[in-house]
Amino acid sequence: SVESNDVLYGGSNDYMEELQEHKATVMQEVISQLTELRESQDRAVKIRQAELVLQLVNQLIMTYKLDTAVTSFVIKLMELAKKSKDILPKKDLMLLESTTEILAMQPGTSA
Repeated sequence: SVESNDVLYGGSNDYMEELQEHKATVMQEVISQLTELRESQDRAVKIRQAELVLQLVNQLIMTYKLDTAVTSFVIKLMELAKKSKDILPKKDLMLLESTTEILAMQPGTSA
């Protein structure tokens, strides 16, 4: 039988450290890509970037335990989204506001 990675590596400190490093790398790449979109001169691209950020933040807060790394990532994402606040359509502005309210209720966040 084939055992899952959790069974094989779940208790290994080296495995957990490597996993954290991969998570940090992925988070940084996501921030870089979304920041690059934000720098576009096209208003529609900026709006789409903010929508993607808000969707990602909402997925993260619904799916993950907000540990220090995820919380920091979410706060950076929200900072990106807030930069587009003045151009967001009403539905996205409402999502931004409700997401900010949800985050304010989470321990350790002040987005």
